[in-house]
Amino acid sequence: MSQSRASSPVPEITIGFARADRALLVACIGAVCFAAYALTAPLVDLTFRISDDAFYYFQVASNIVAGHGTTFDQINTTNGFHPLWMLCLLPIYGTVGADSEMALRIVYCLVGVIACTTFWLAYRTVSTYAGRPAAIVAVCSLIGPWFLNPLVNGLETGILLLHLFLILWAVHRYDLLSLHIGGRANALLGLLLGVLFLCRLDSVFIVLAVLAQMGLRWAVGTEGEVGLGTLFRKWLQVGVVALLLVAPYLLWNIMVYGHMVPLSGALKSTFPSISFHPARLTGFHSLFGRIELLFSFVVILWMLVFRPSPDIVGRMRPCLSVGSRSDILLAVWFGCFLHFLNTVLFMEWAAWWWHFSSYVPMTVVLVGVLFGRFHQQFGRSRYITIAAAIGVLAVGMVGLRLDARRRGDHHRPWLEAAMWTRSNLPGDAVVGMTDCGLFGYFCNRRTVNLDGVINGVDYQRALRNHRLGEYLARCAVTHIADYEVLYQDGYYVIKLPARLYKRPGGAIVATASAEMYRSDVPADPSARDSHFAVWDVEDLRVVNDMNELAMHMPPL
Repeated sequence: MSQSRASSPVPEITIGFARADRALLVACIGAVCFAAYALTAPLVDLTFRISDDAFYYFQVASNIVAGHGTTFDQINTTNGFHPLWMLCLLPIYGTVGADSEMALRIVYCLVGVIACTTFWLAYRTVSTYAGRPAAIVAVCSLIGPWFLNPLVNGLETGILLLHLFLILWAVHRYDLLSLHIGGRANALLGLLLGVLFLCRLDSVFIVLAVLAQMGLRWAVGTEGEVGLGTLFRKWLQVGVVALLLVAPYLLWNIMVYGHMVPLSGALKSTFPSISFHPARLTGFHSLFGRIELLFSFVVILWMLVFRPSPDIVGRMRPCLSVGSRSDILLAVWFGCFLHFLNTVLFMEWAAWWWHFSSYVPMTVVLVGVLFGRFHQQFGRSRYITIAAAIGVLAVGMVGLRLDARRRGDHHRPWLEAAMWTRSNLPGDAVVGMTDCGLFGYFCNRRTVNLDGVINGVDYQRALRNHRLGEYLARCAVTHIADYEVLYQDGYYVIKLPARLYKRPGGAIVATASAEMYRSDVPADPSARDSHFAVWDVEDLRVVNDMNELAMHMPPL
């Protein structure tokens, strides 16, 4: 048995996309329609599904090509972004230049191309696992906001999902986890894993899980008599290629910023100190991540363990067993599970819904595998496929409608405040603000990020050392802005903790009478009484030490 397996021919690695099909044509039509929308839509509508954090990327890319370096505010250098998506944006901003609106439209054309390519690749991937009828139903599920939003939010999650589908397709097609394949195939797997890490750095959990899956194959002995040296040689070949790809970026982080990961990630993590809170298991932002993990676990468990009907499950069991070409799904699920544990145990702040985007490809493929087996059992009826596809599309469209109602016109106050700032503040004005991506991109004034995710280490040190006022003066901050202003007892407090050092930090205290600008509608749909405001920093109280906040707020 082992001799037969070891001597079996290794499939030649080719692209495999030569045959044009209708799915590719549909994807191309979709990309053209998306581009037409991106180039003609009103600006506020264009920003509807783009996350505020995406504008951090856009502004930093614009500053890089303008010669200012990796900075959001042209004052502080930052590494608060994932590298591969930034590299994708640089050619656009290098071509378009300072026209922020046109650059955004072209970027969104690119987002549309990536999204439509992901739809097509998802179809090809699910077809490989479960056949074309299952692929149709699975791809229709991508229309739902829980899957679609990460594709079109303008962040790195779009290329992350595209690349994960590519990994699921390539590993299954060429059995890249096999211990018997040669150096070229191992180099390809290393390249895929290295690029995955550069797409989004917390994908390291999936990378580690894939490496562990190779060890599990060896331990279980599903590939026959394989020496430990063979396993170590595969790990070495895969790991060296992946490391060569990611090492320059990691070294740059360490040498310039003193952190291997982006500062934005370091601010959010309490590792190695556990900071678990039950709310992380029930919060809205982790909702779809929890659902996807649970759904995938149930499907995998049902396929591997339970046998309610031997005719159905008996044919499913080999699909996900260790040593099959589909056990990459087991590895990805375990990697996503580790990611979720890390989020729950160590991330005390800003784990937004797109943080769980890496769970989507695994879930979509398992939707297809599950439907494919039922479809096979019930006679492979075309009508079942059509009915299922229509039903999934209908659920997705309802989800999009509900998501749109929940969001409301949420970016209009940001955009209006940015345009007011552009028209009314002097050209040398510097604005300090938290969550300032969209505002900073469009206001045409230098904007210092006060939550720190797209700022530098010096800001965290200033907060730790109770020197917030000095820092604001050094950056020449002239104005402060905020988007969810709600006064209590006559005051609004902007708390600015030193998250990198887990210290209270400082604060800025504002009053309604000091406002220079006030939006007409709430900037936060969940806080209807709040509004967007801009103040002159001279009219505010800067509190260097949060422990002294009370003395800065005497009765009005």
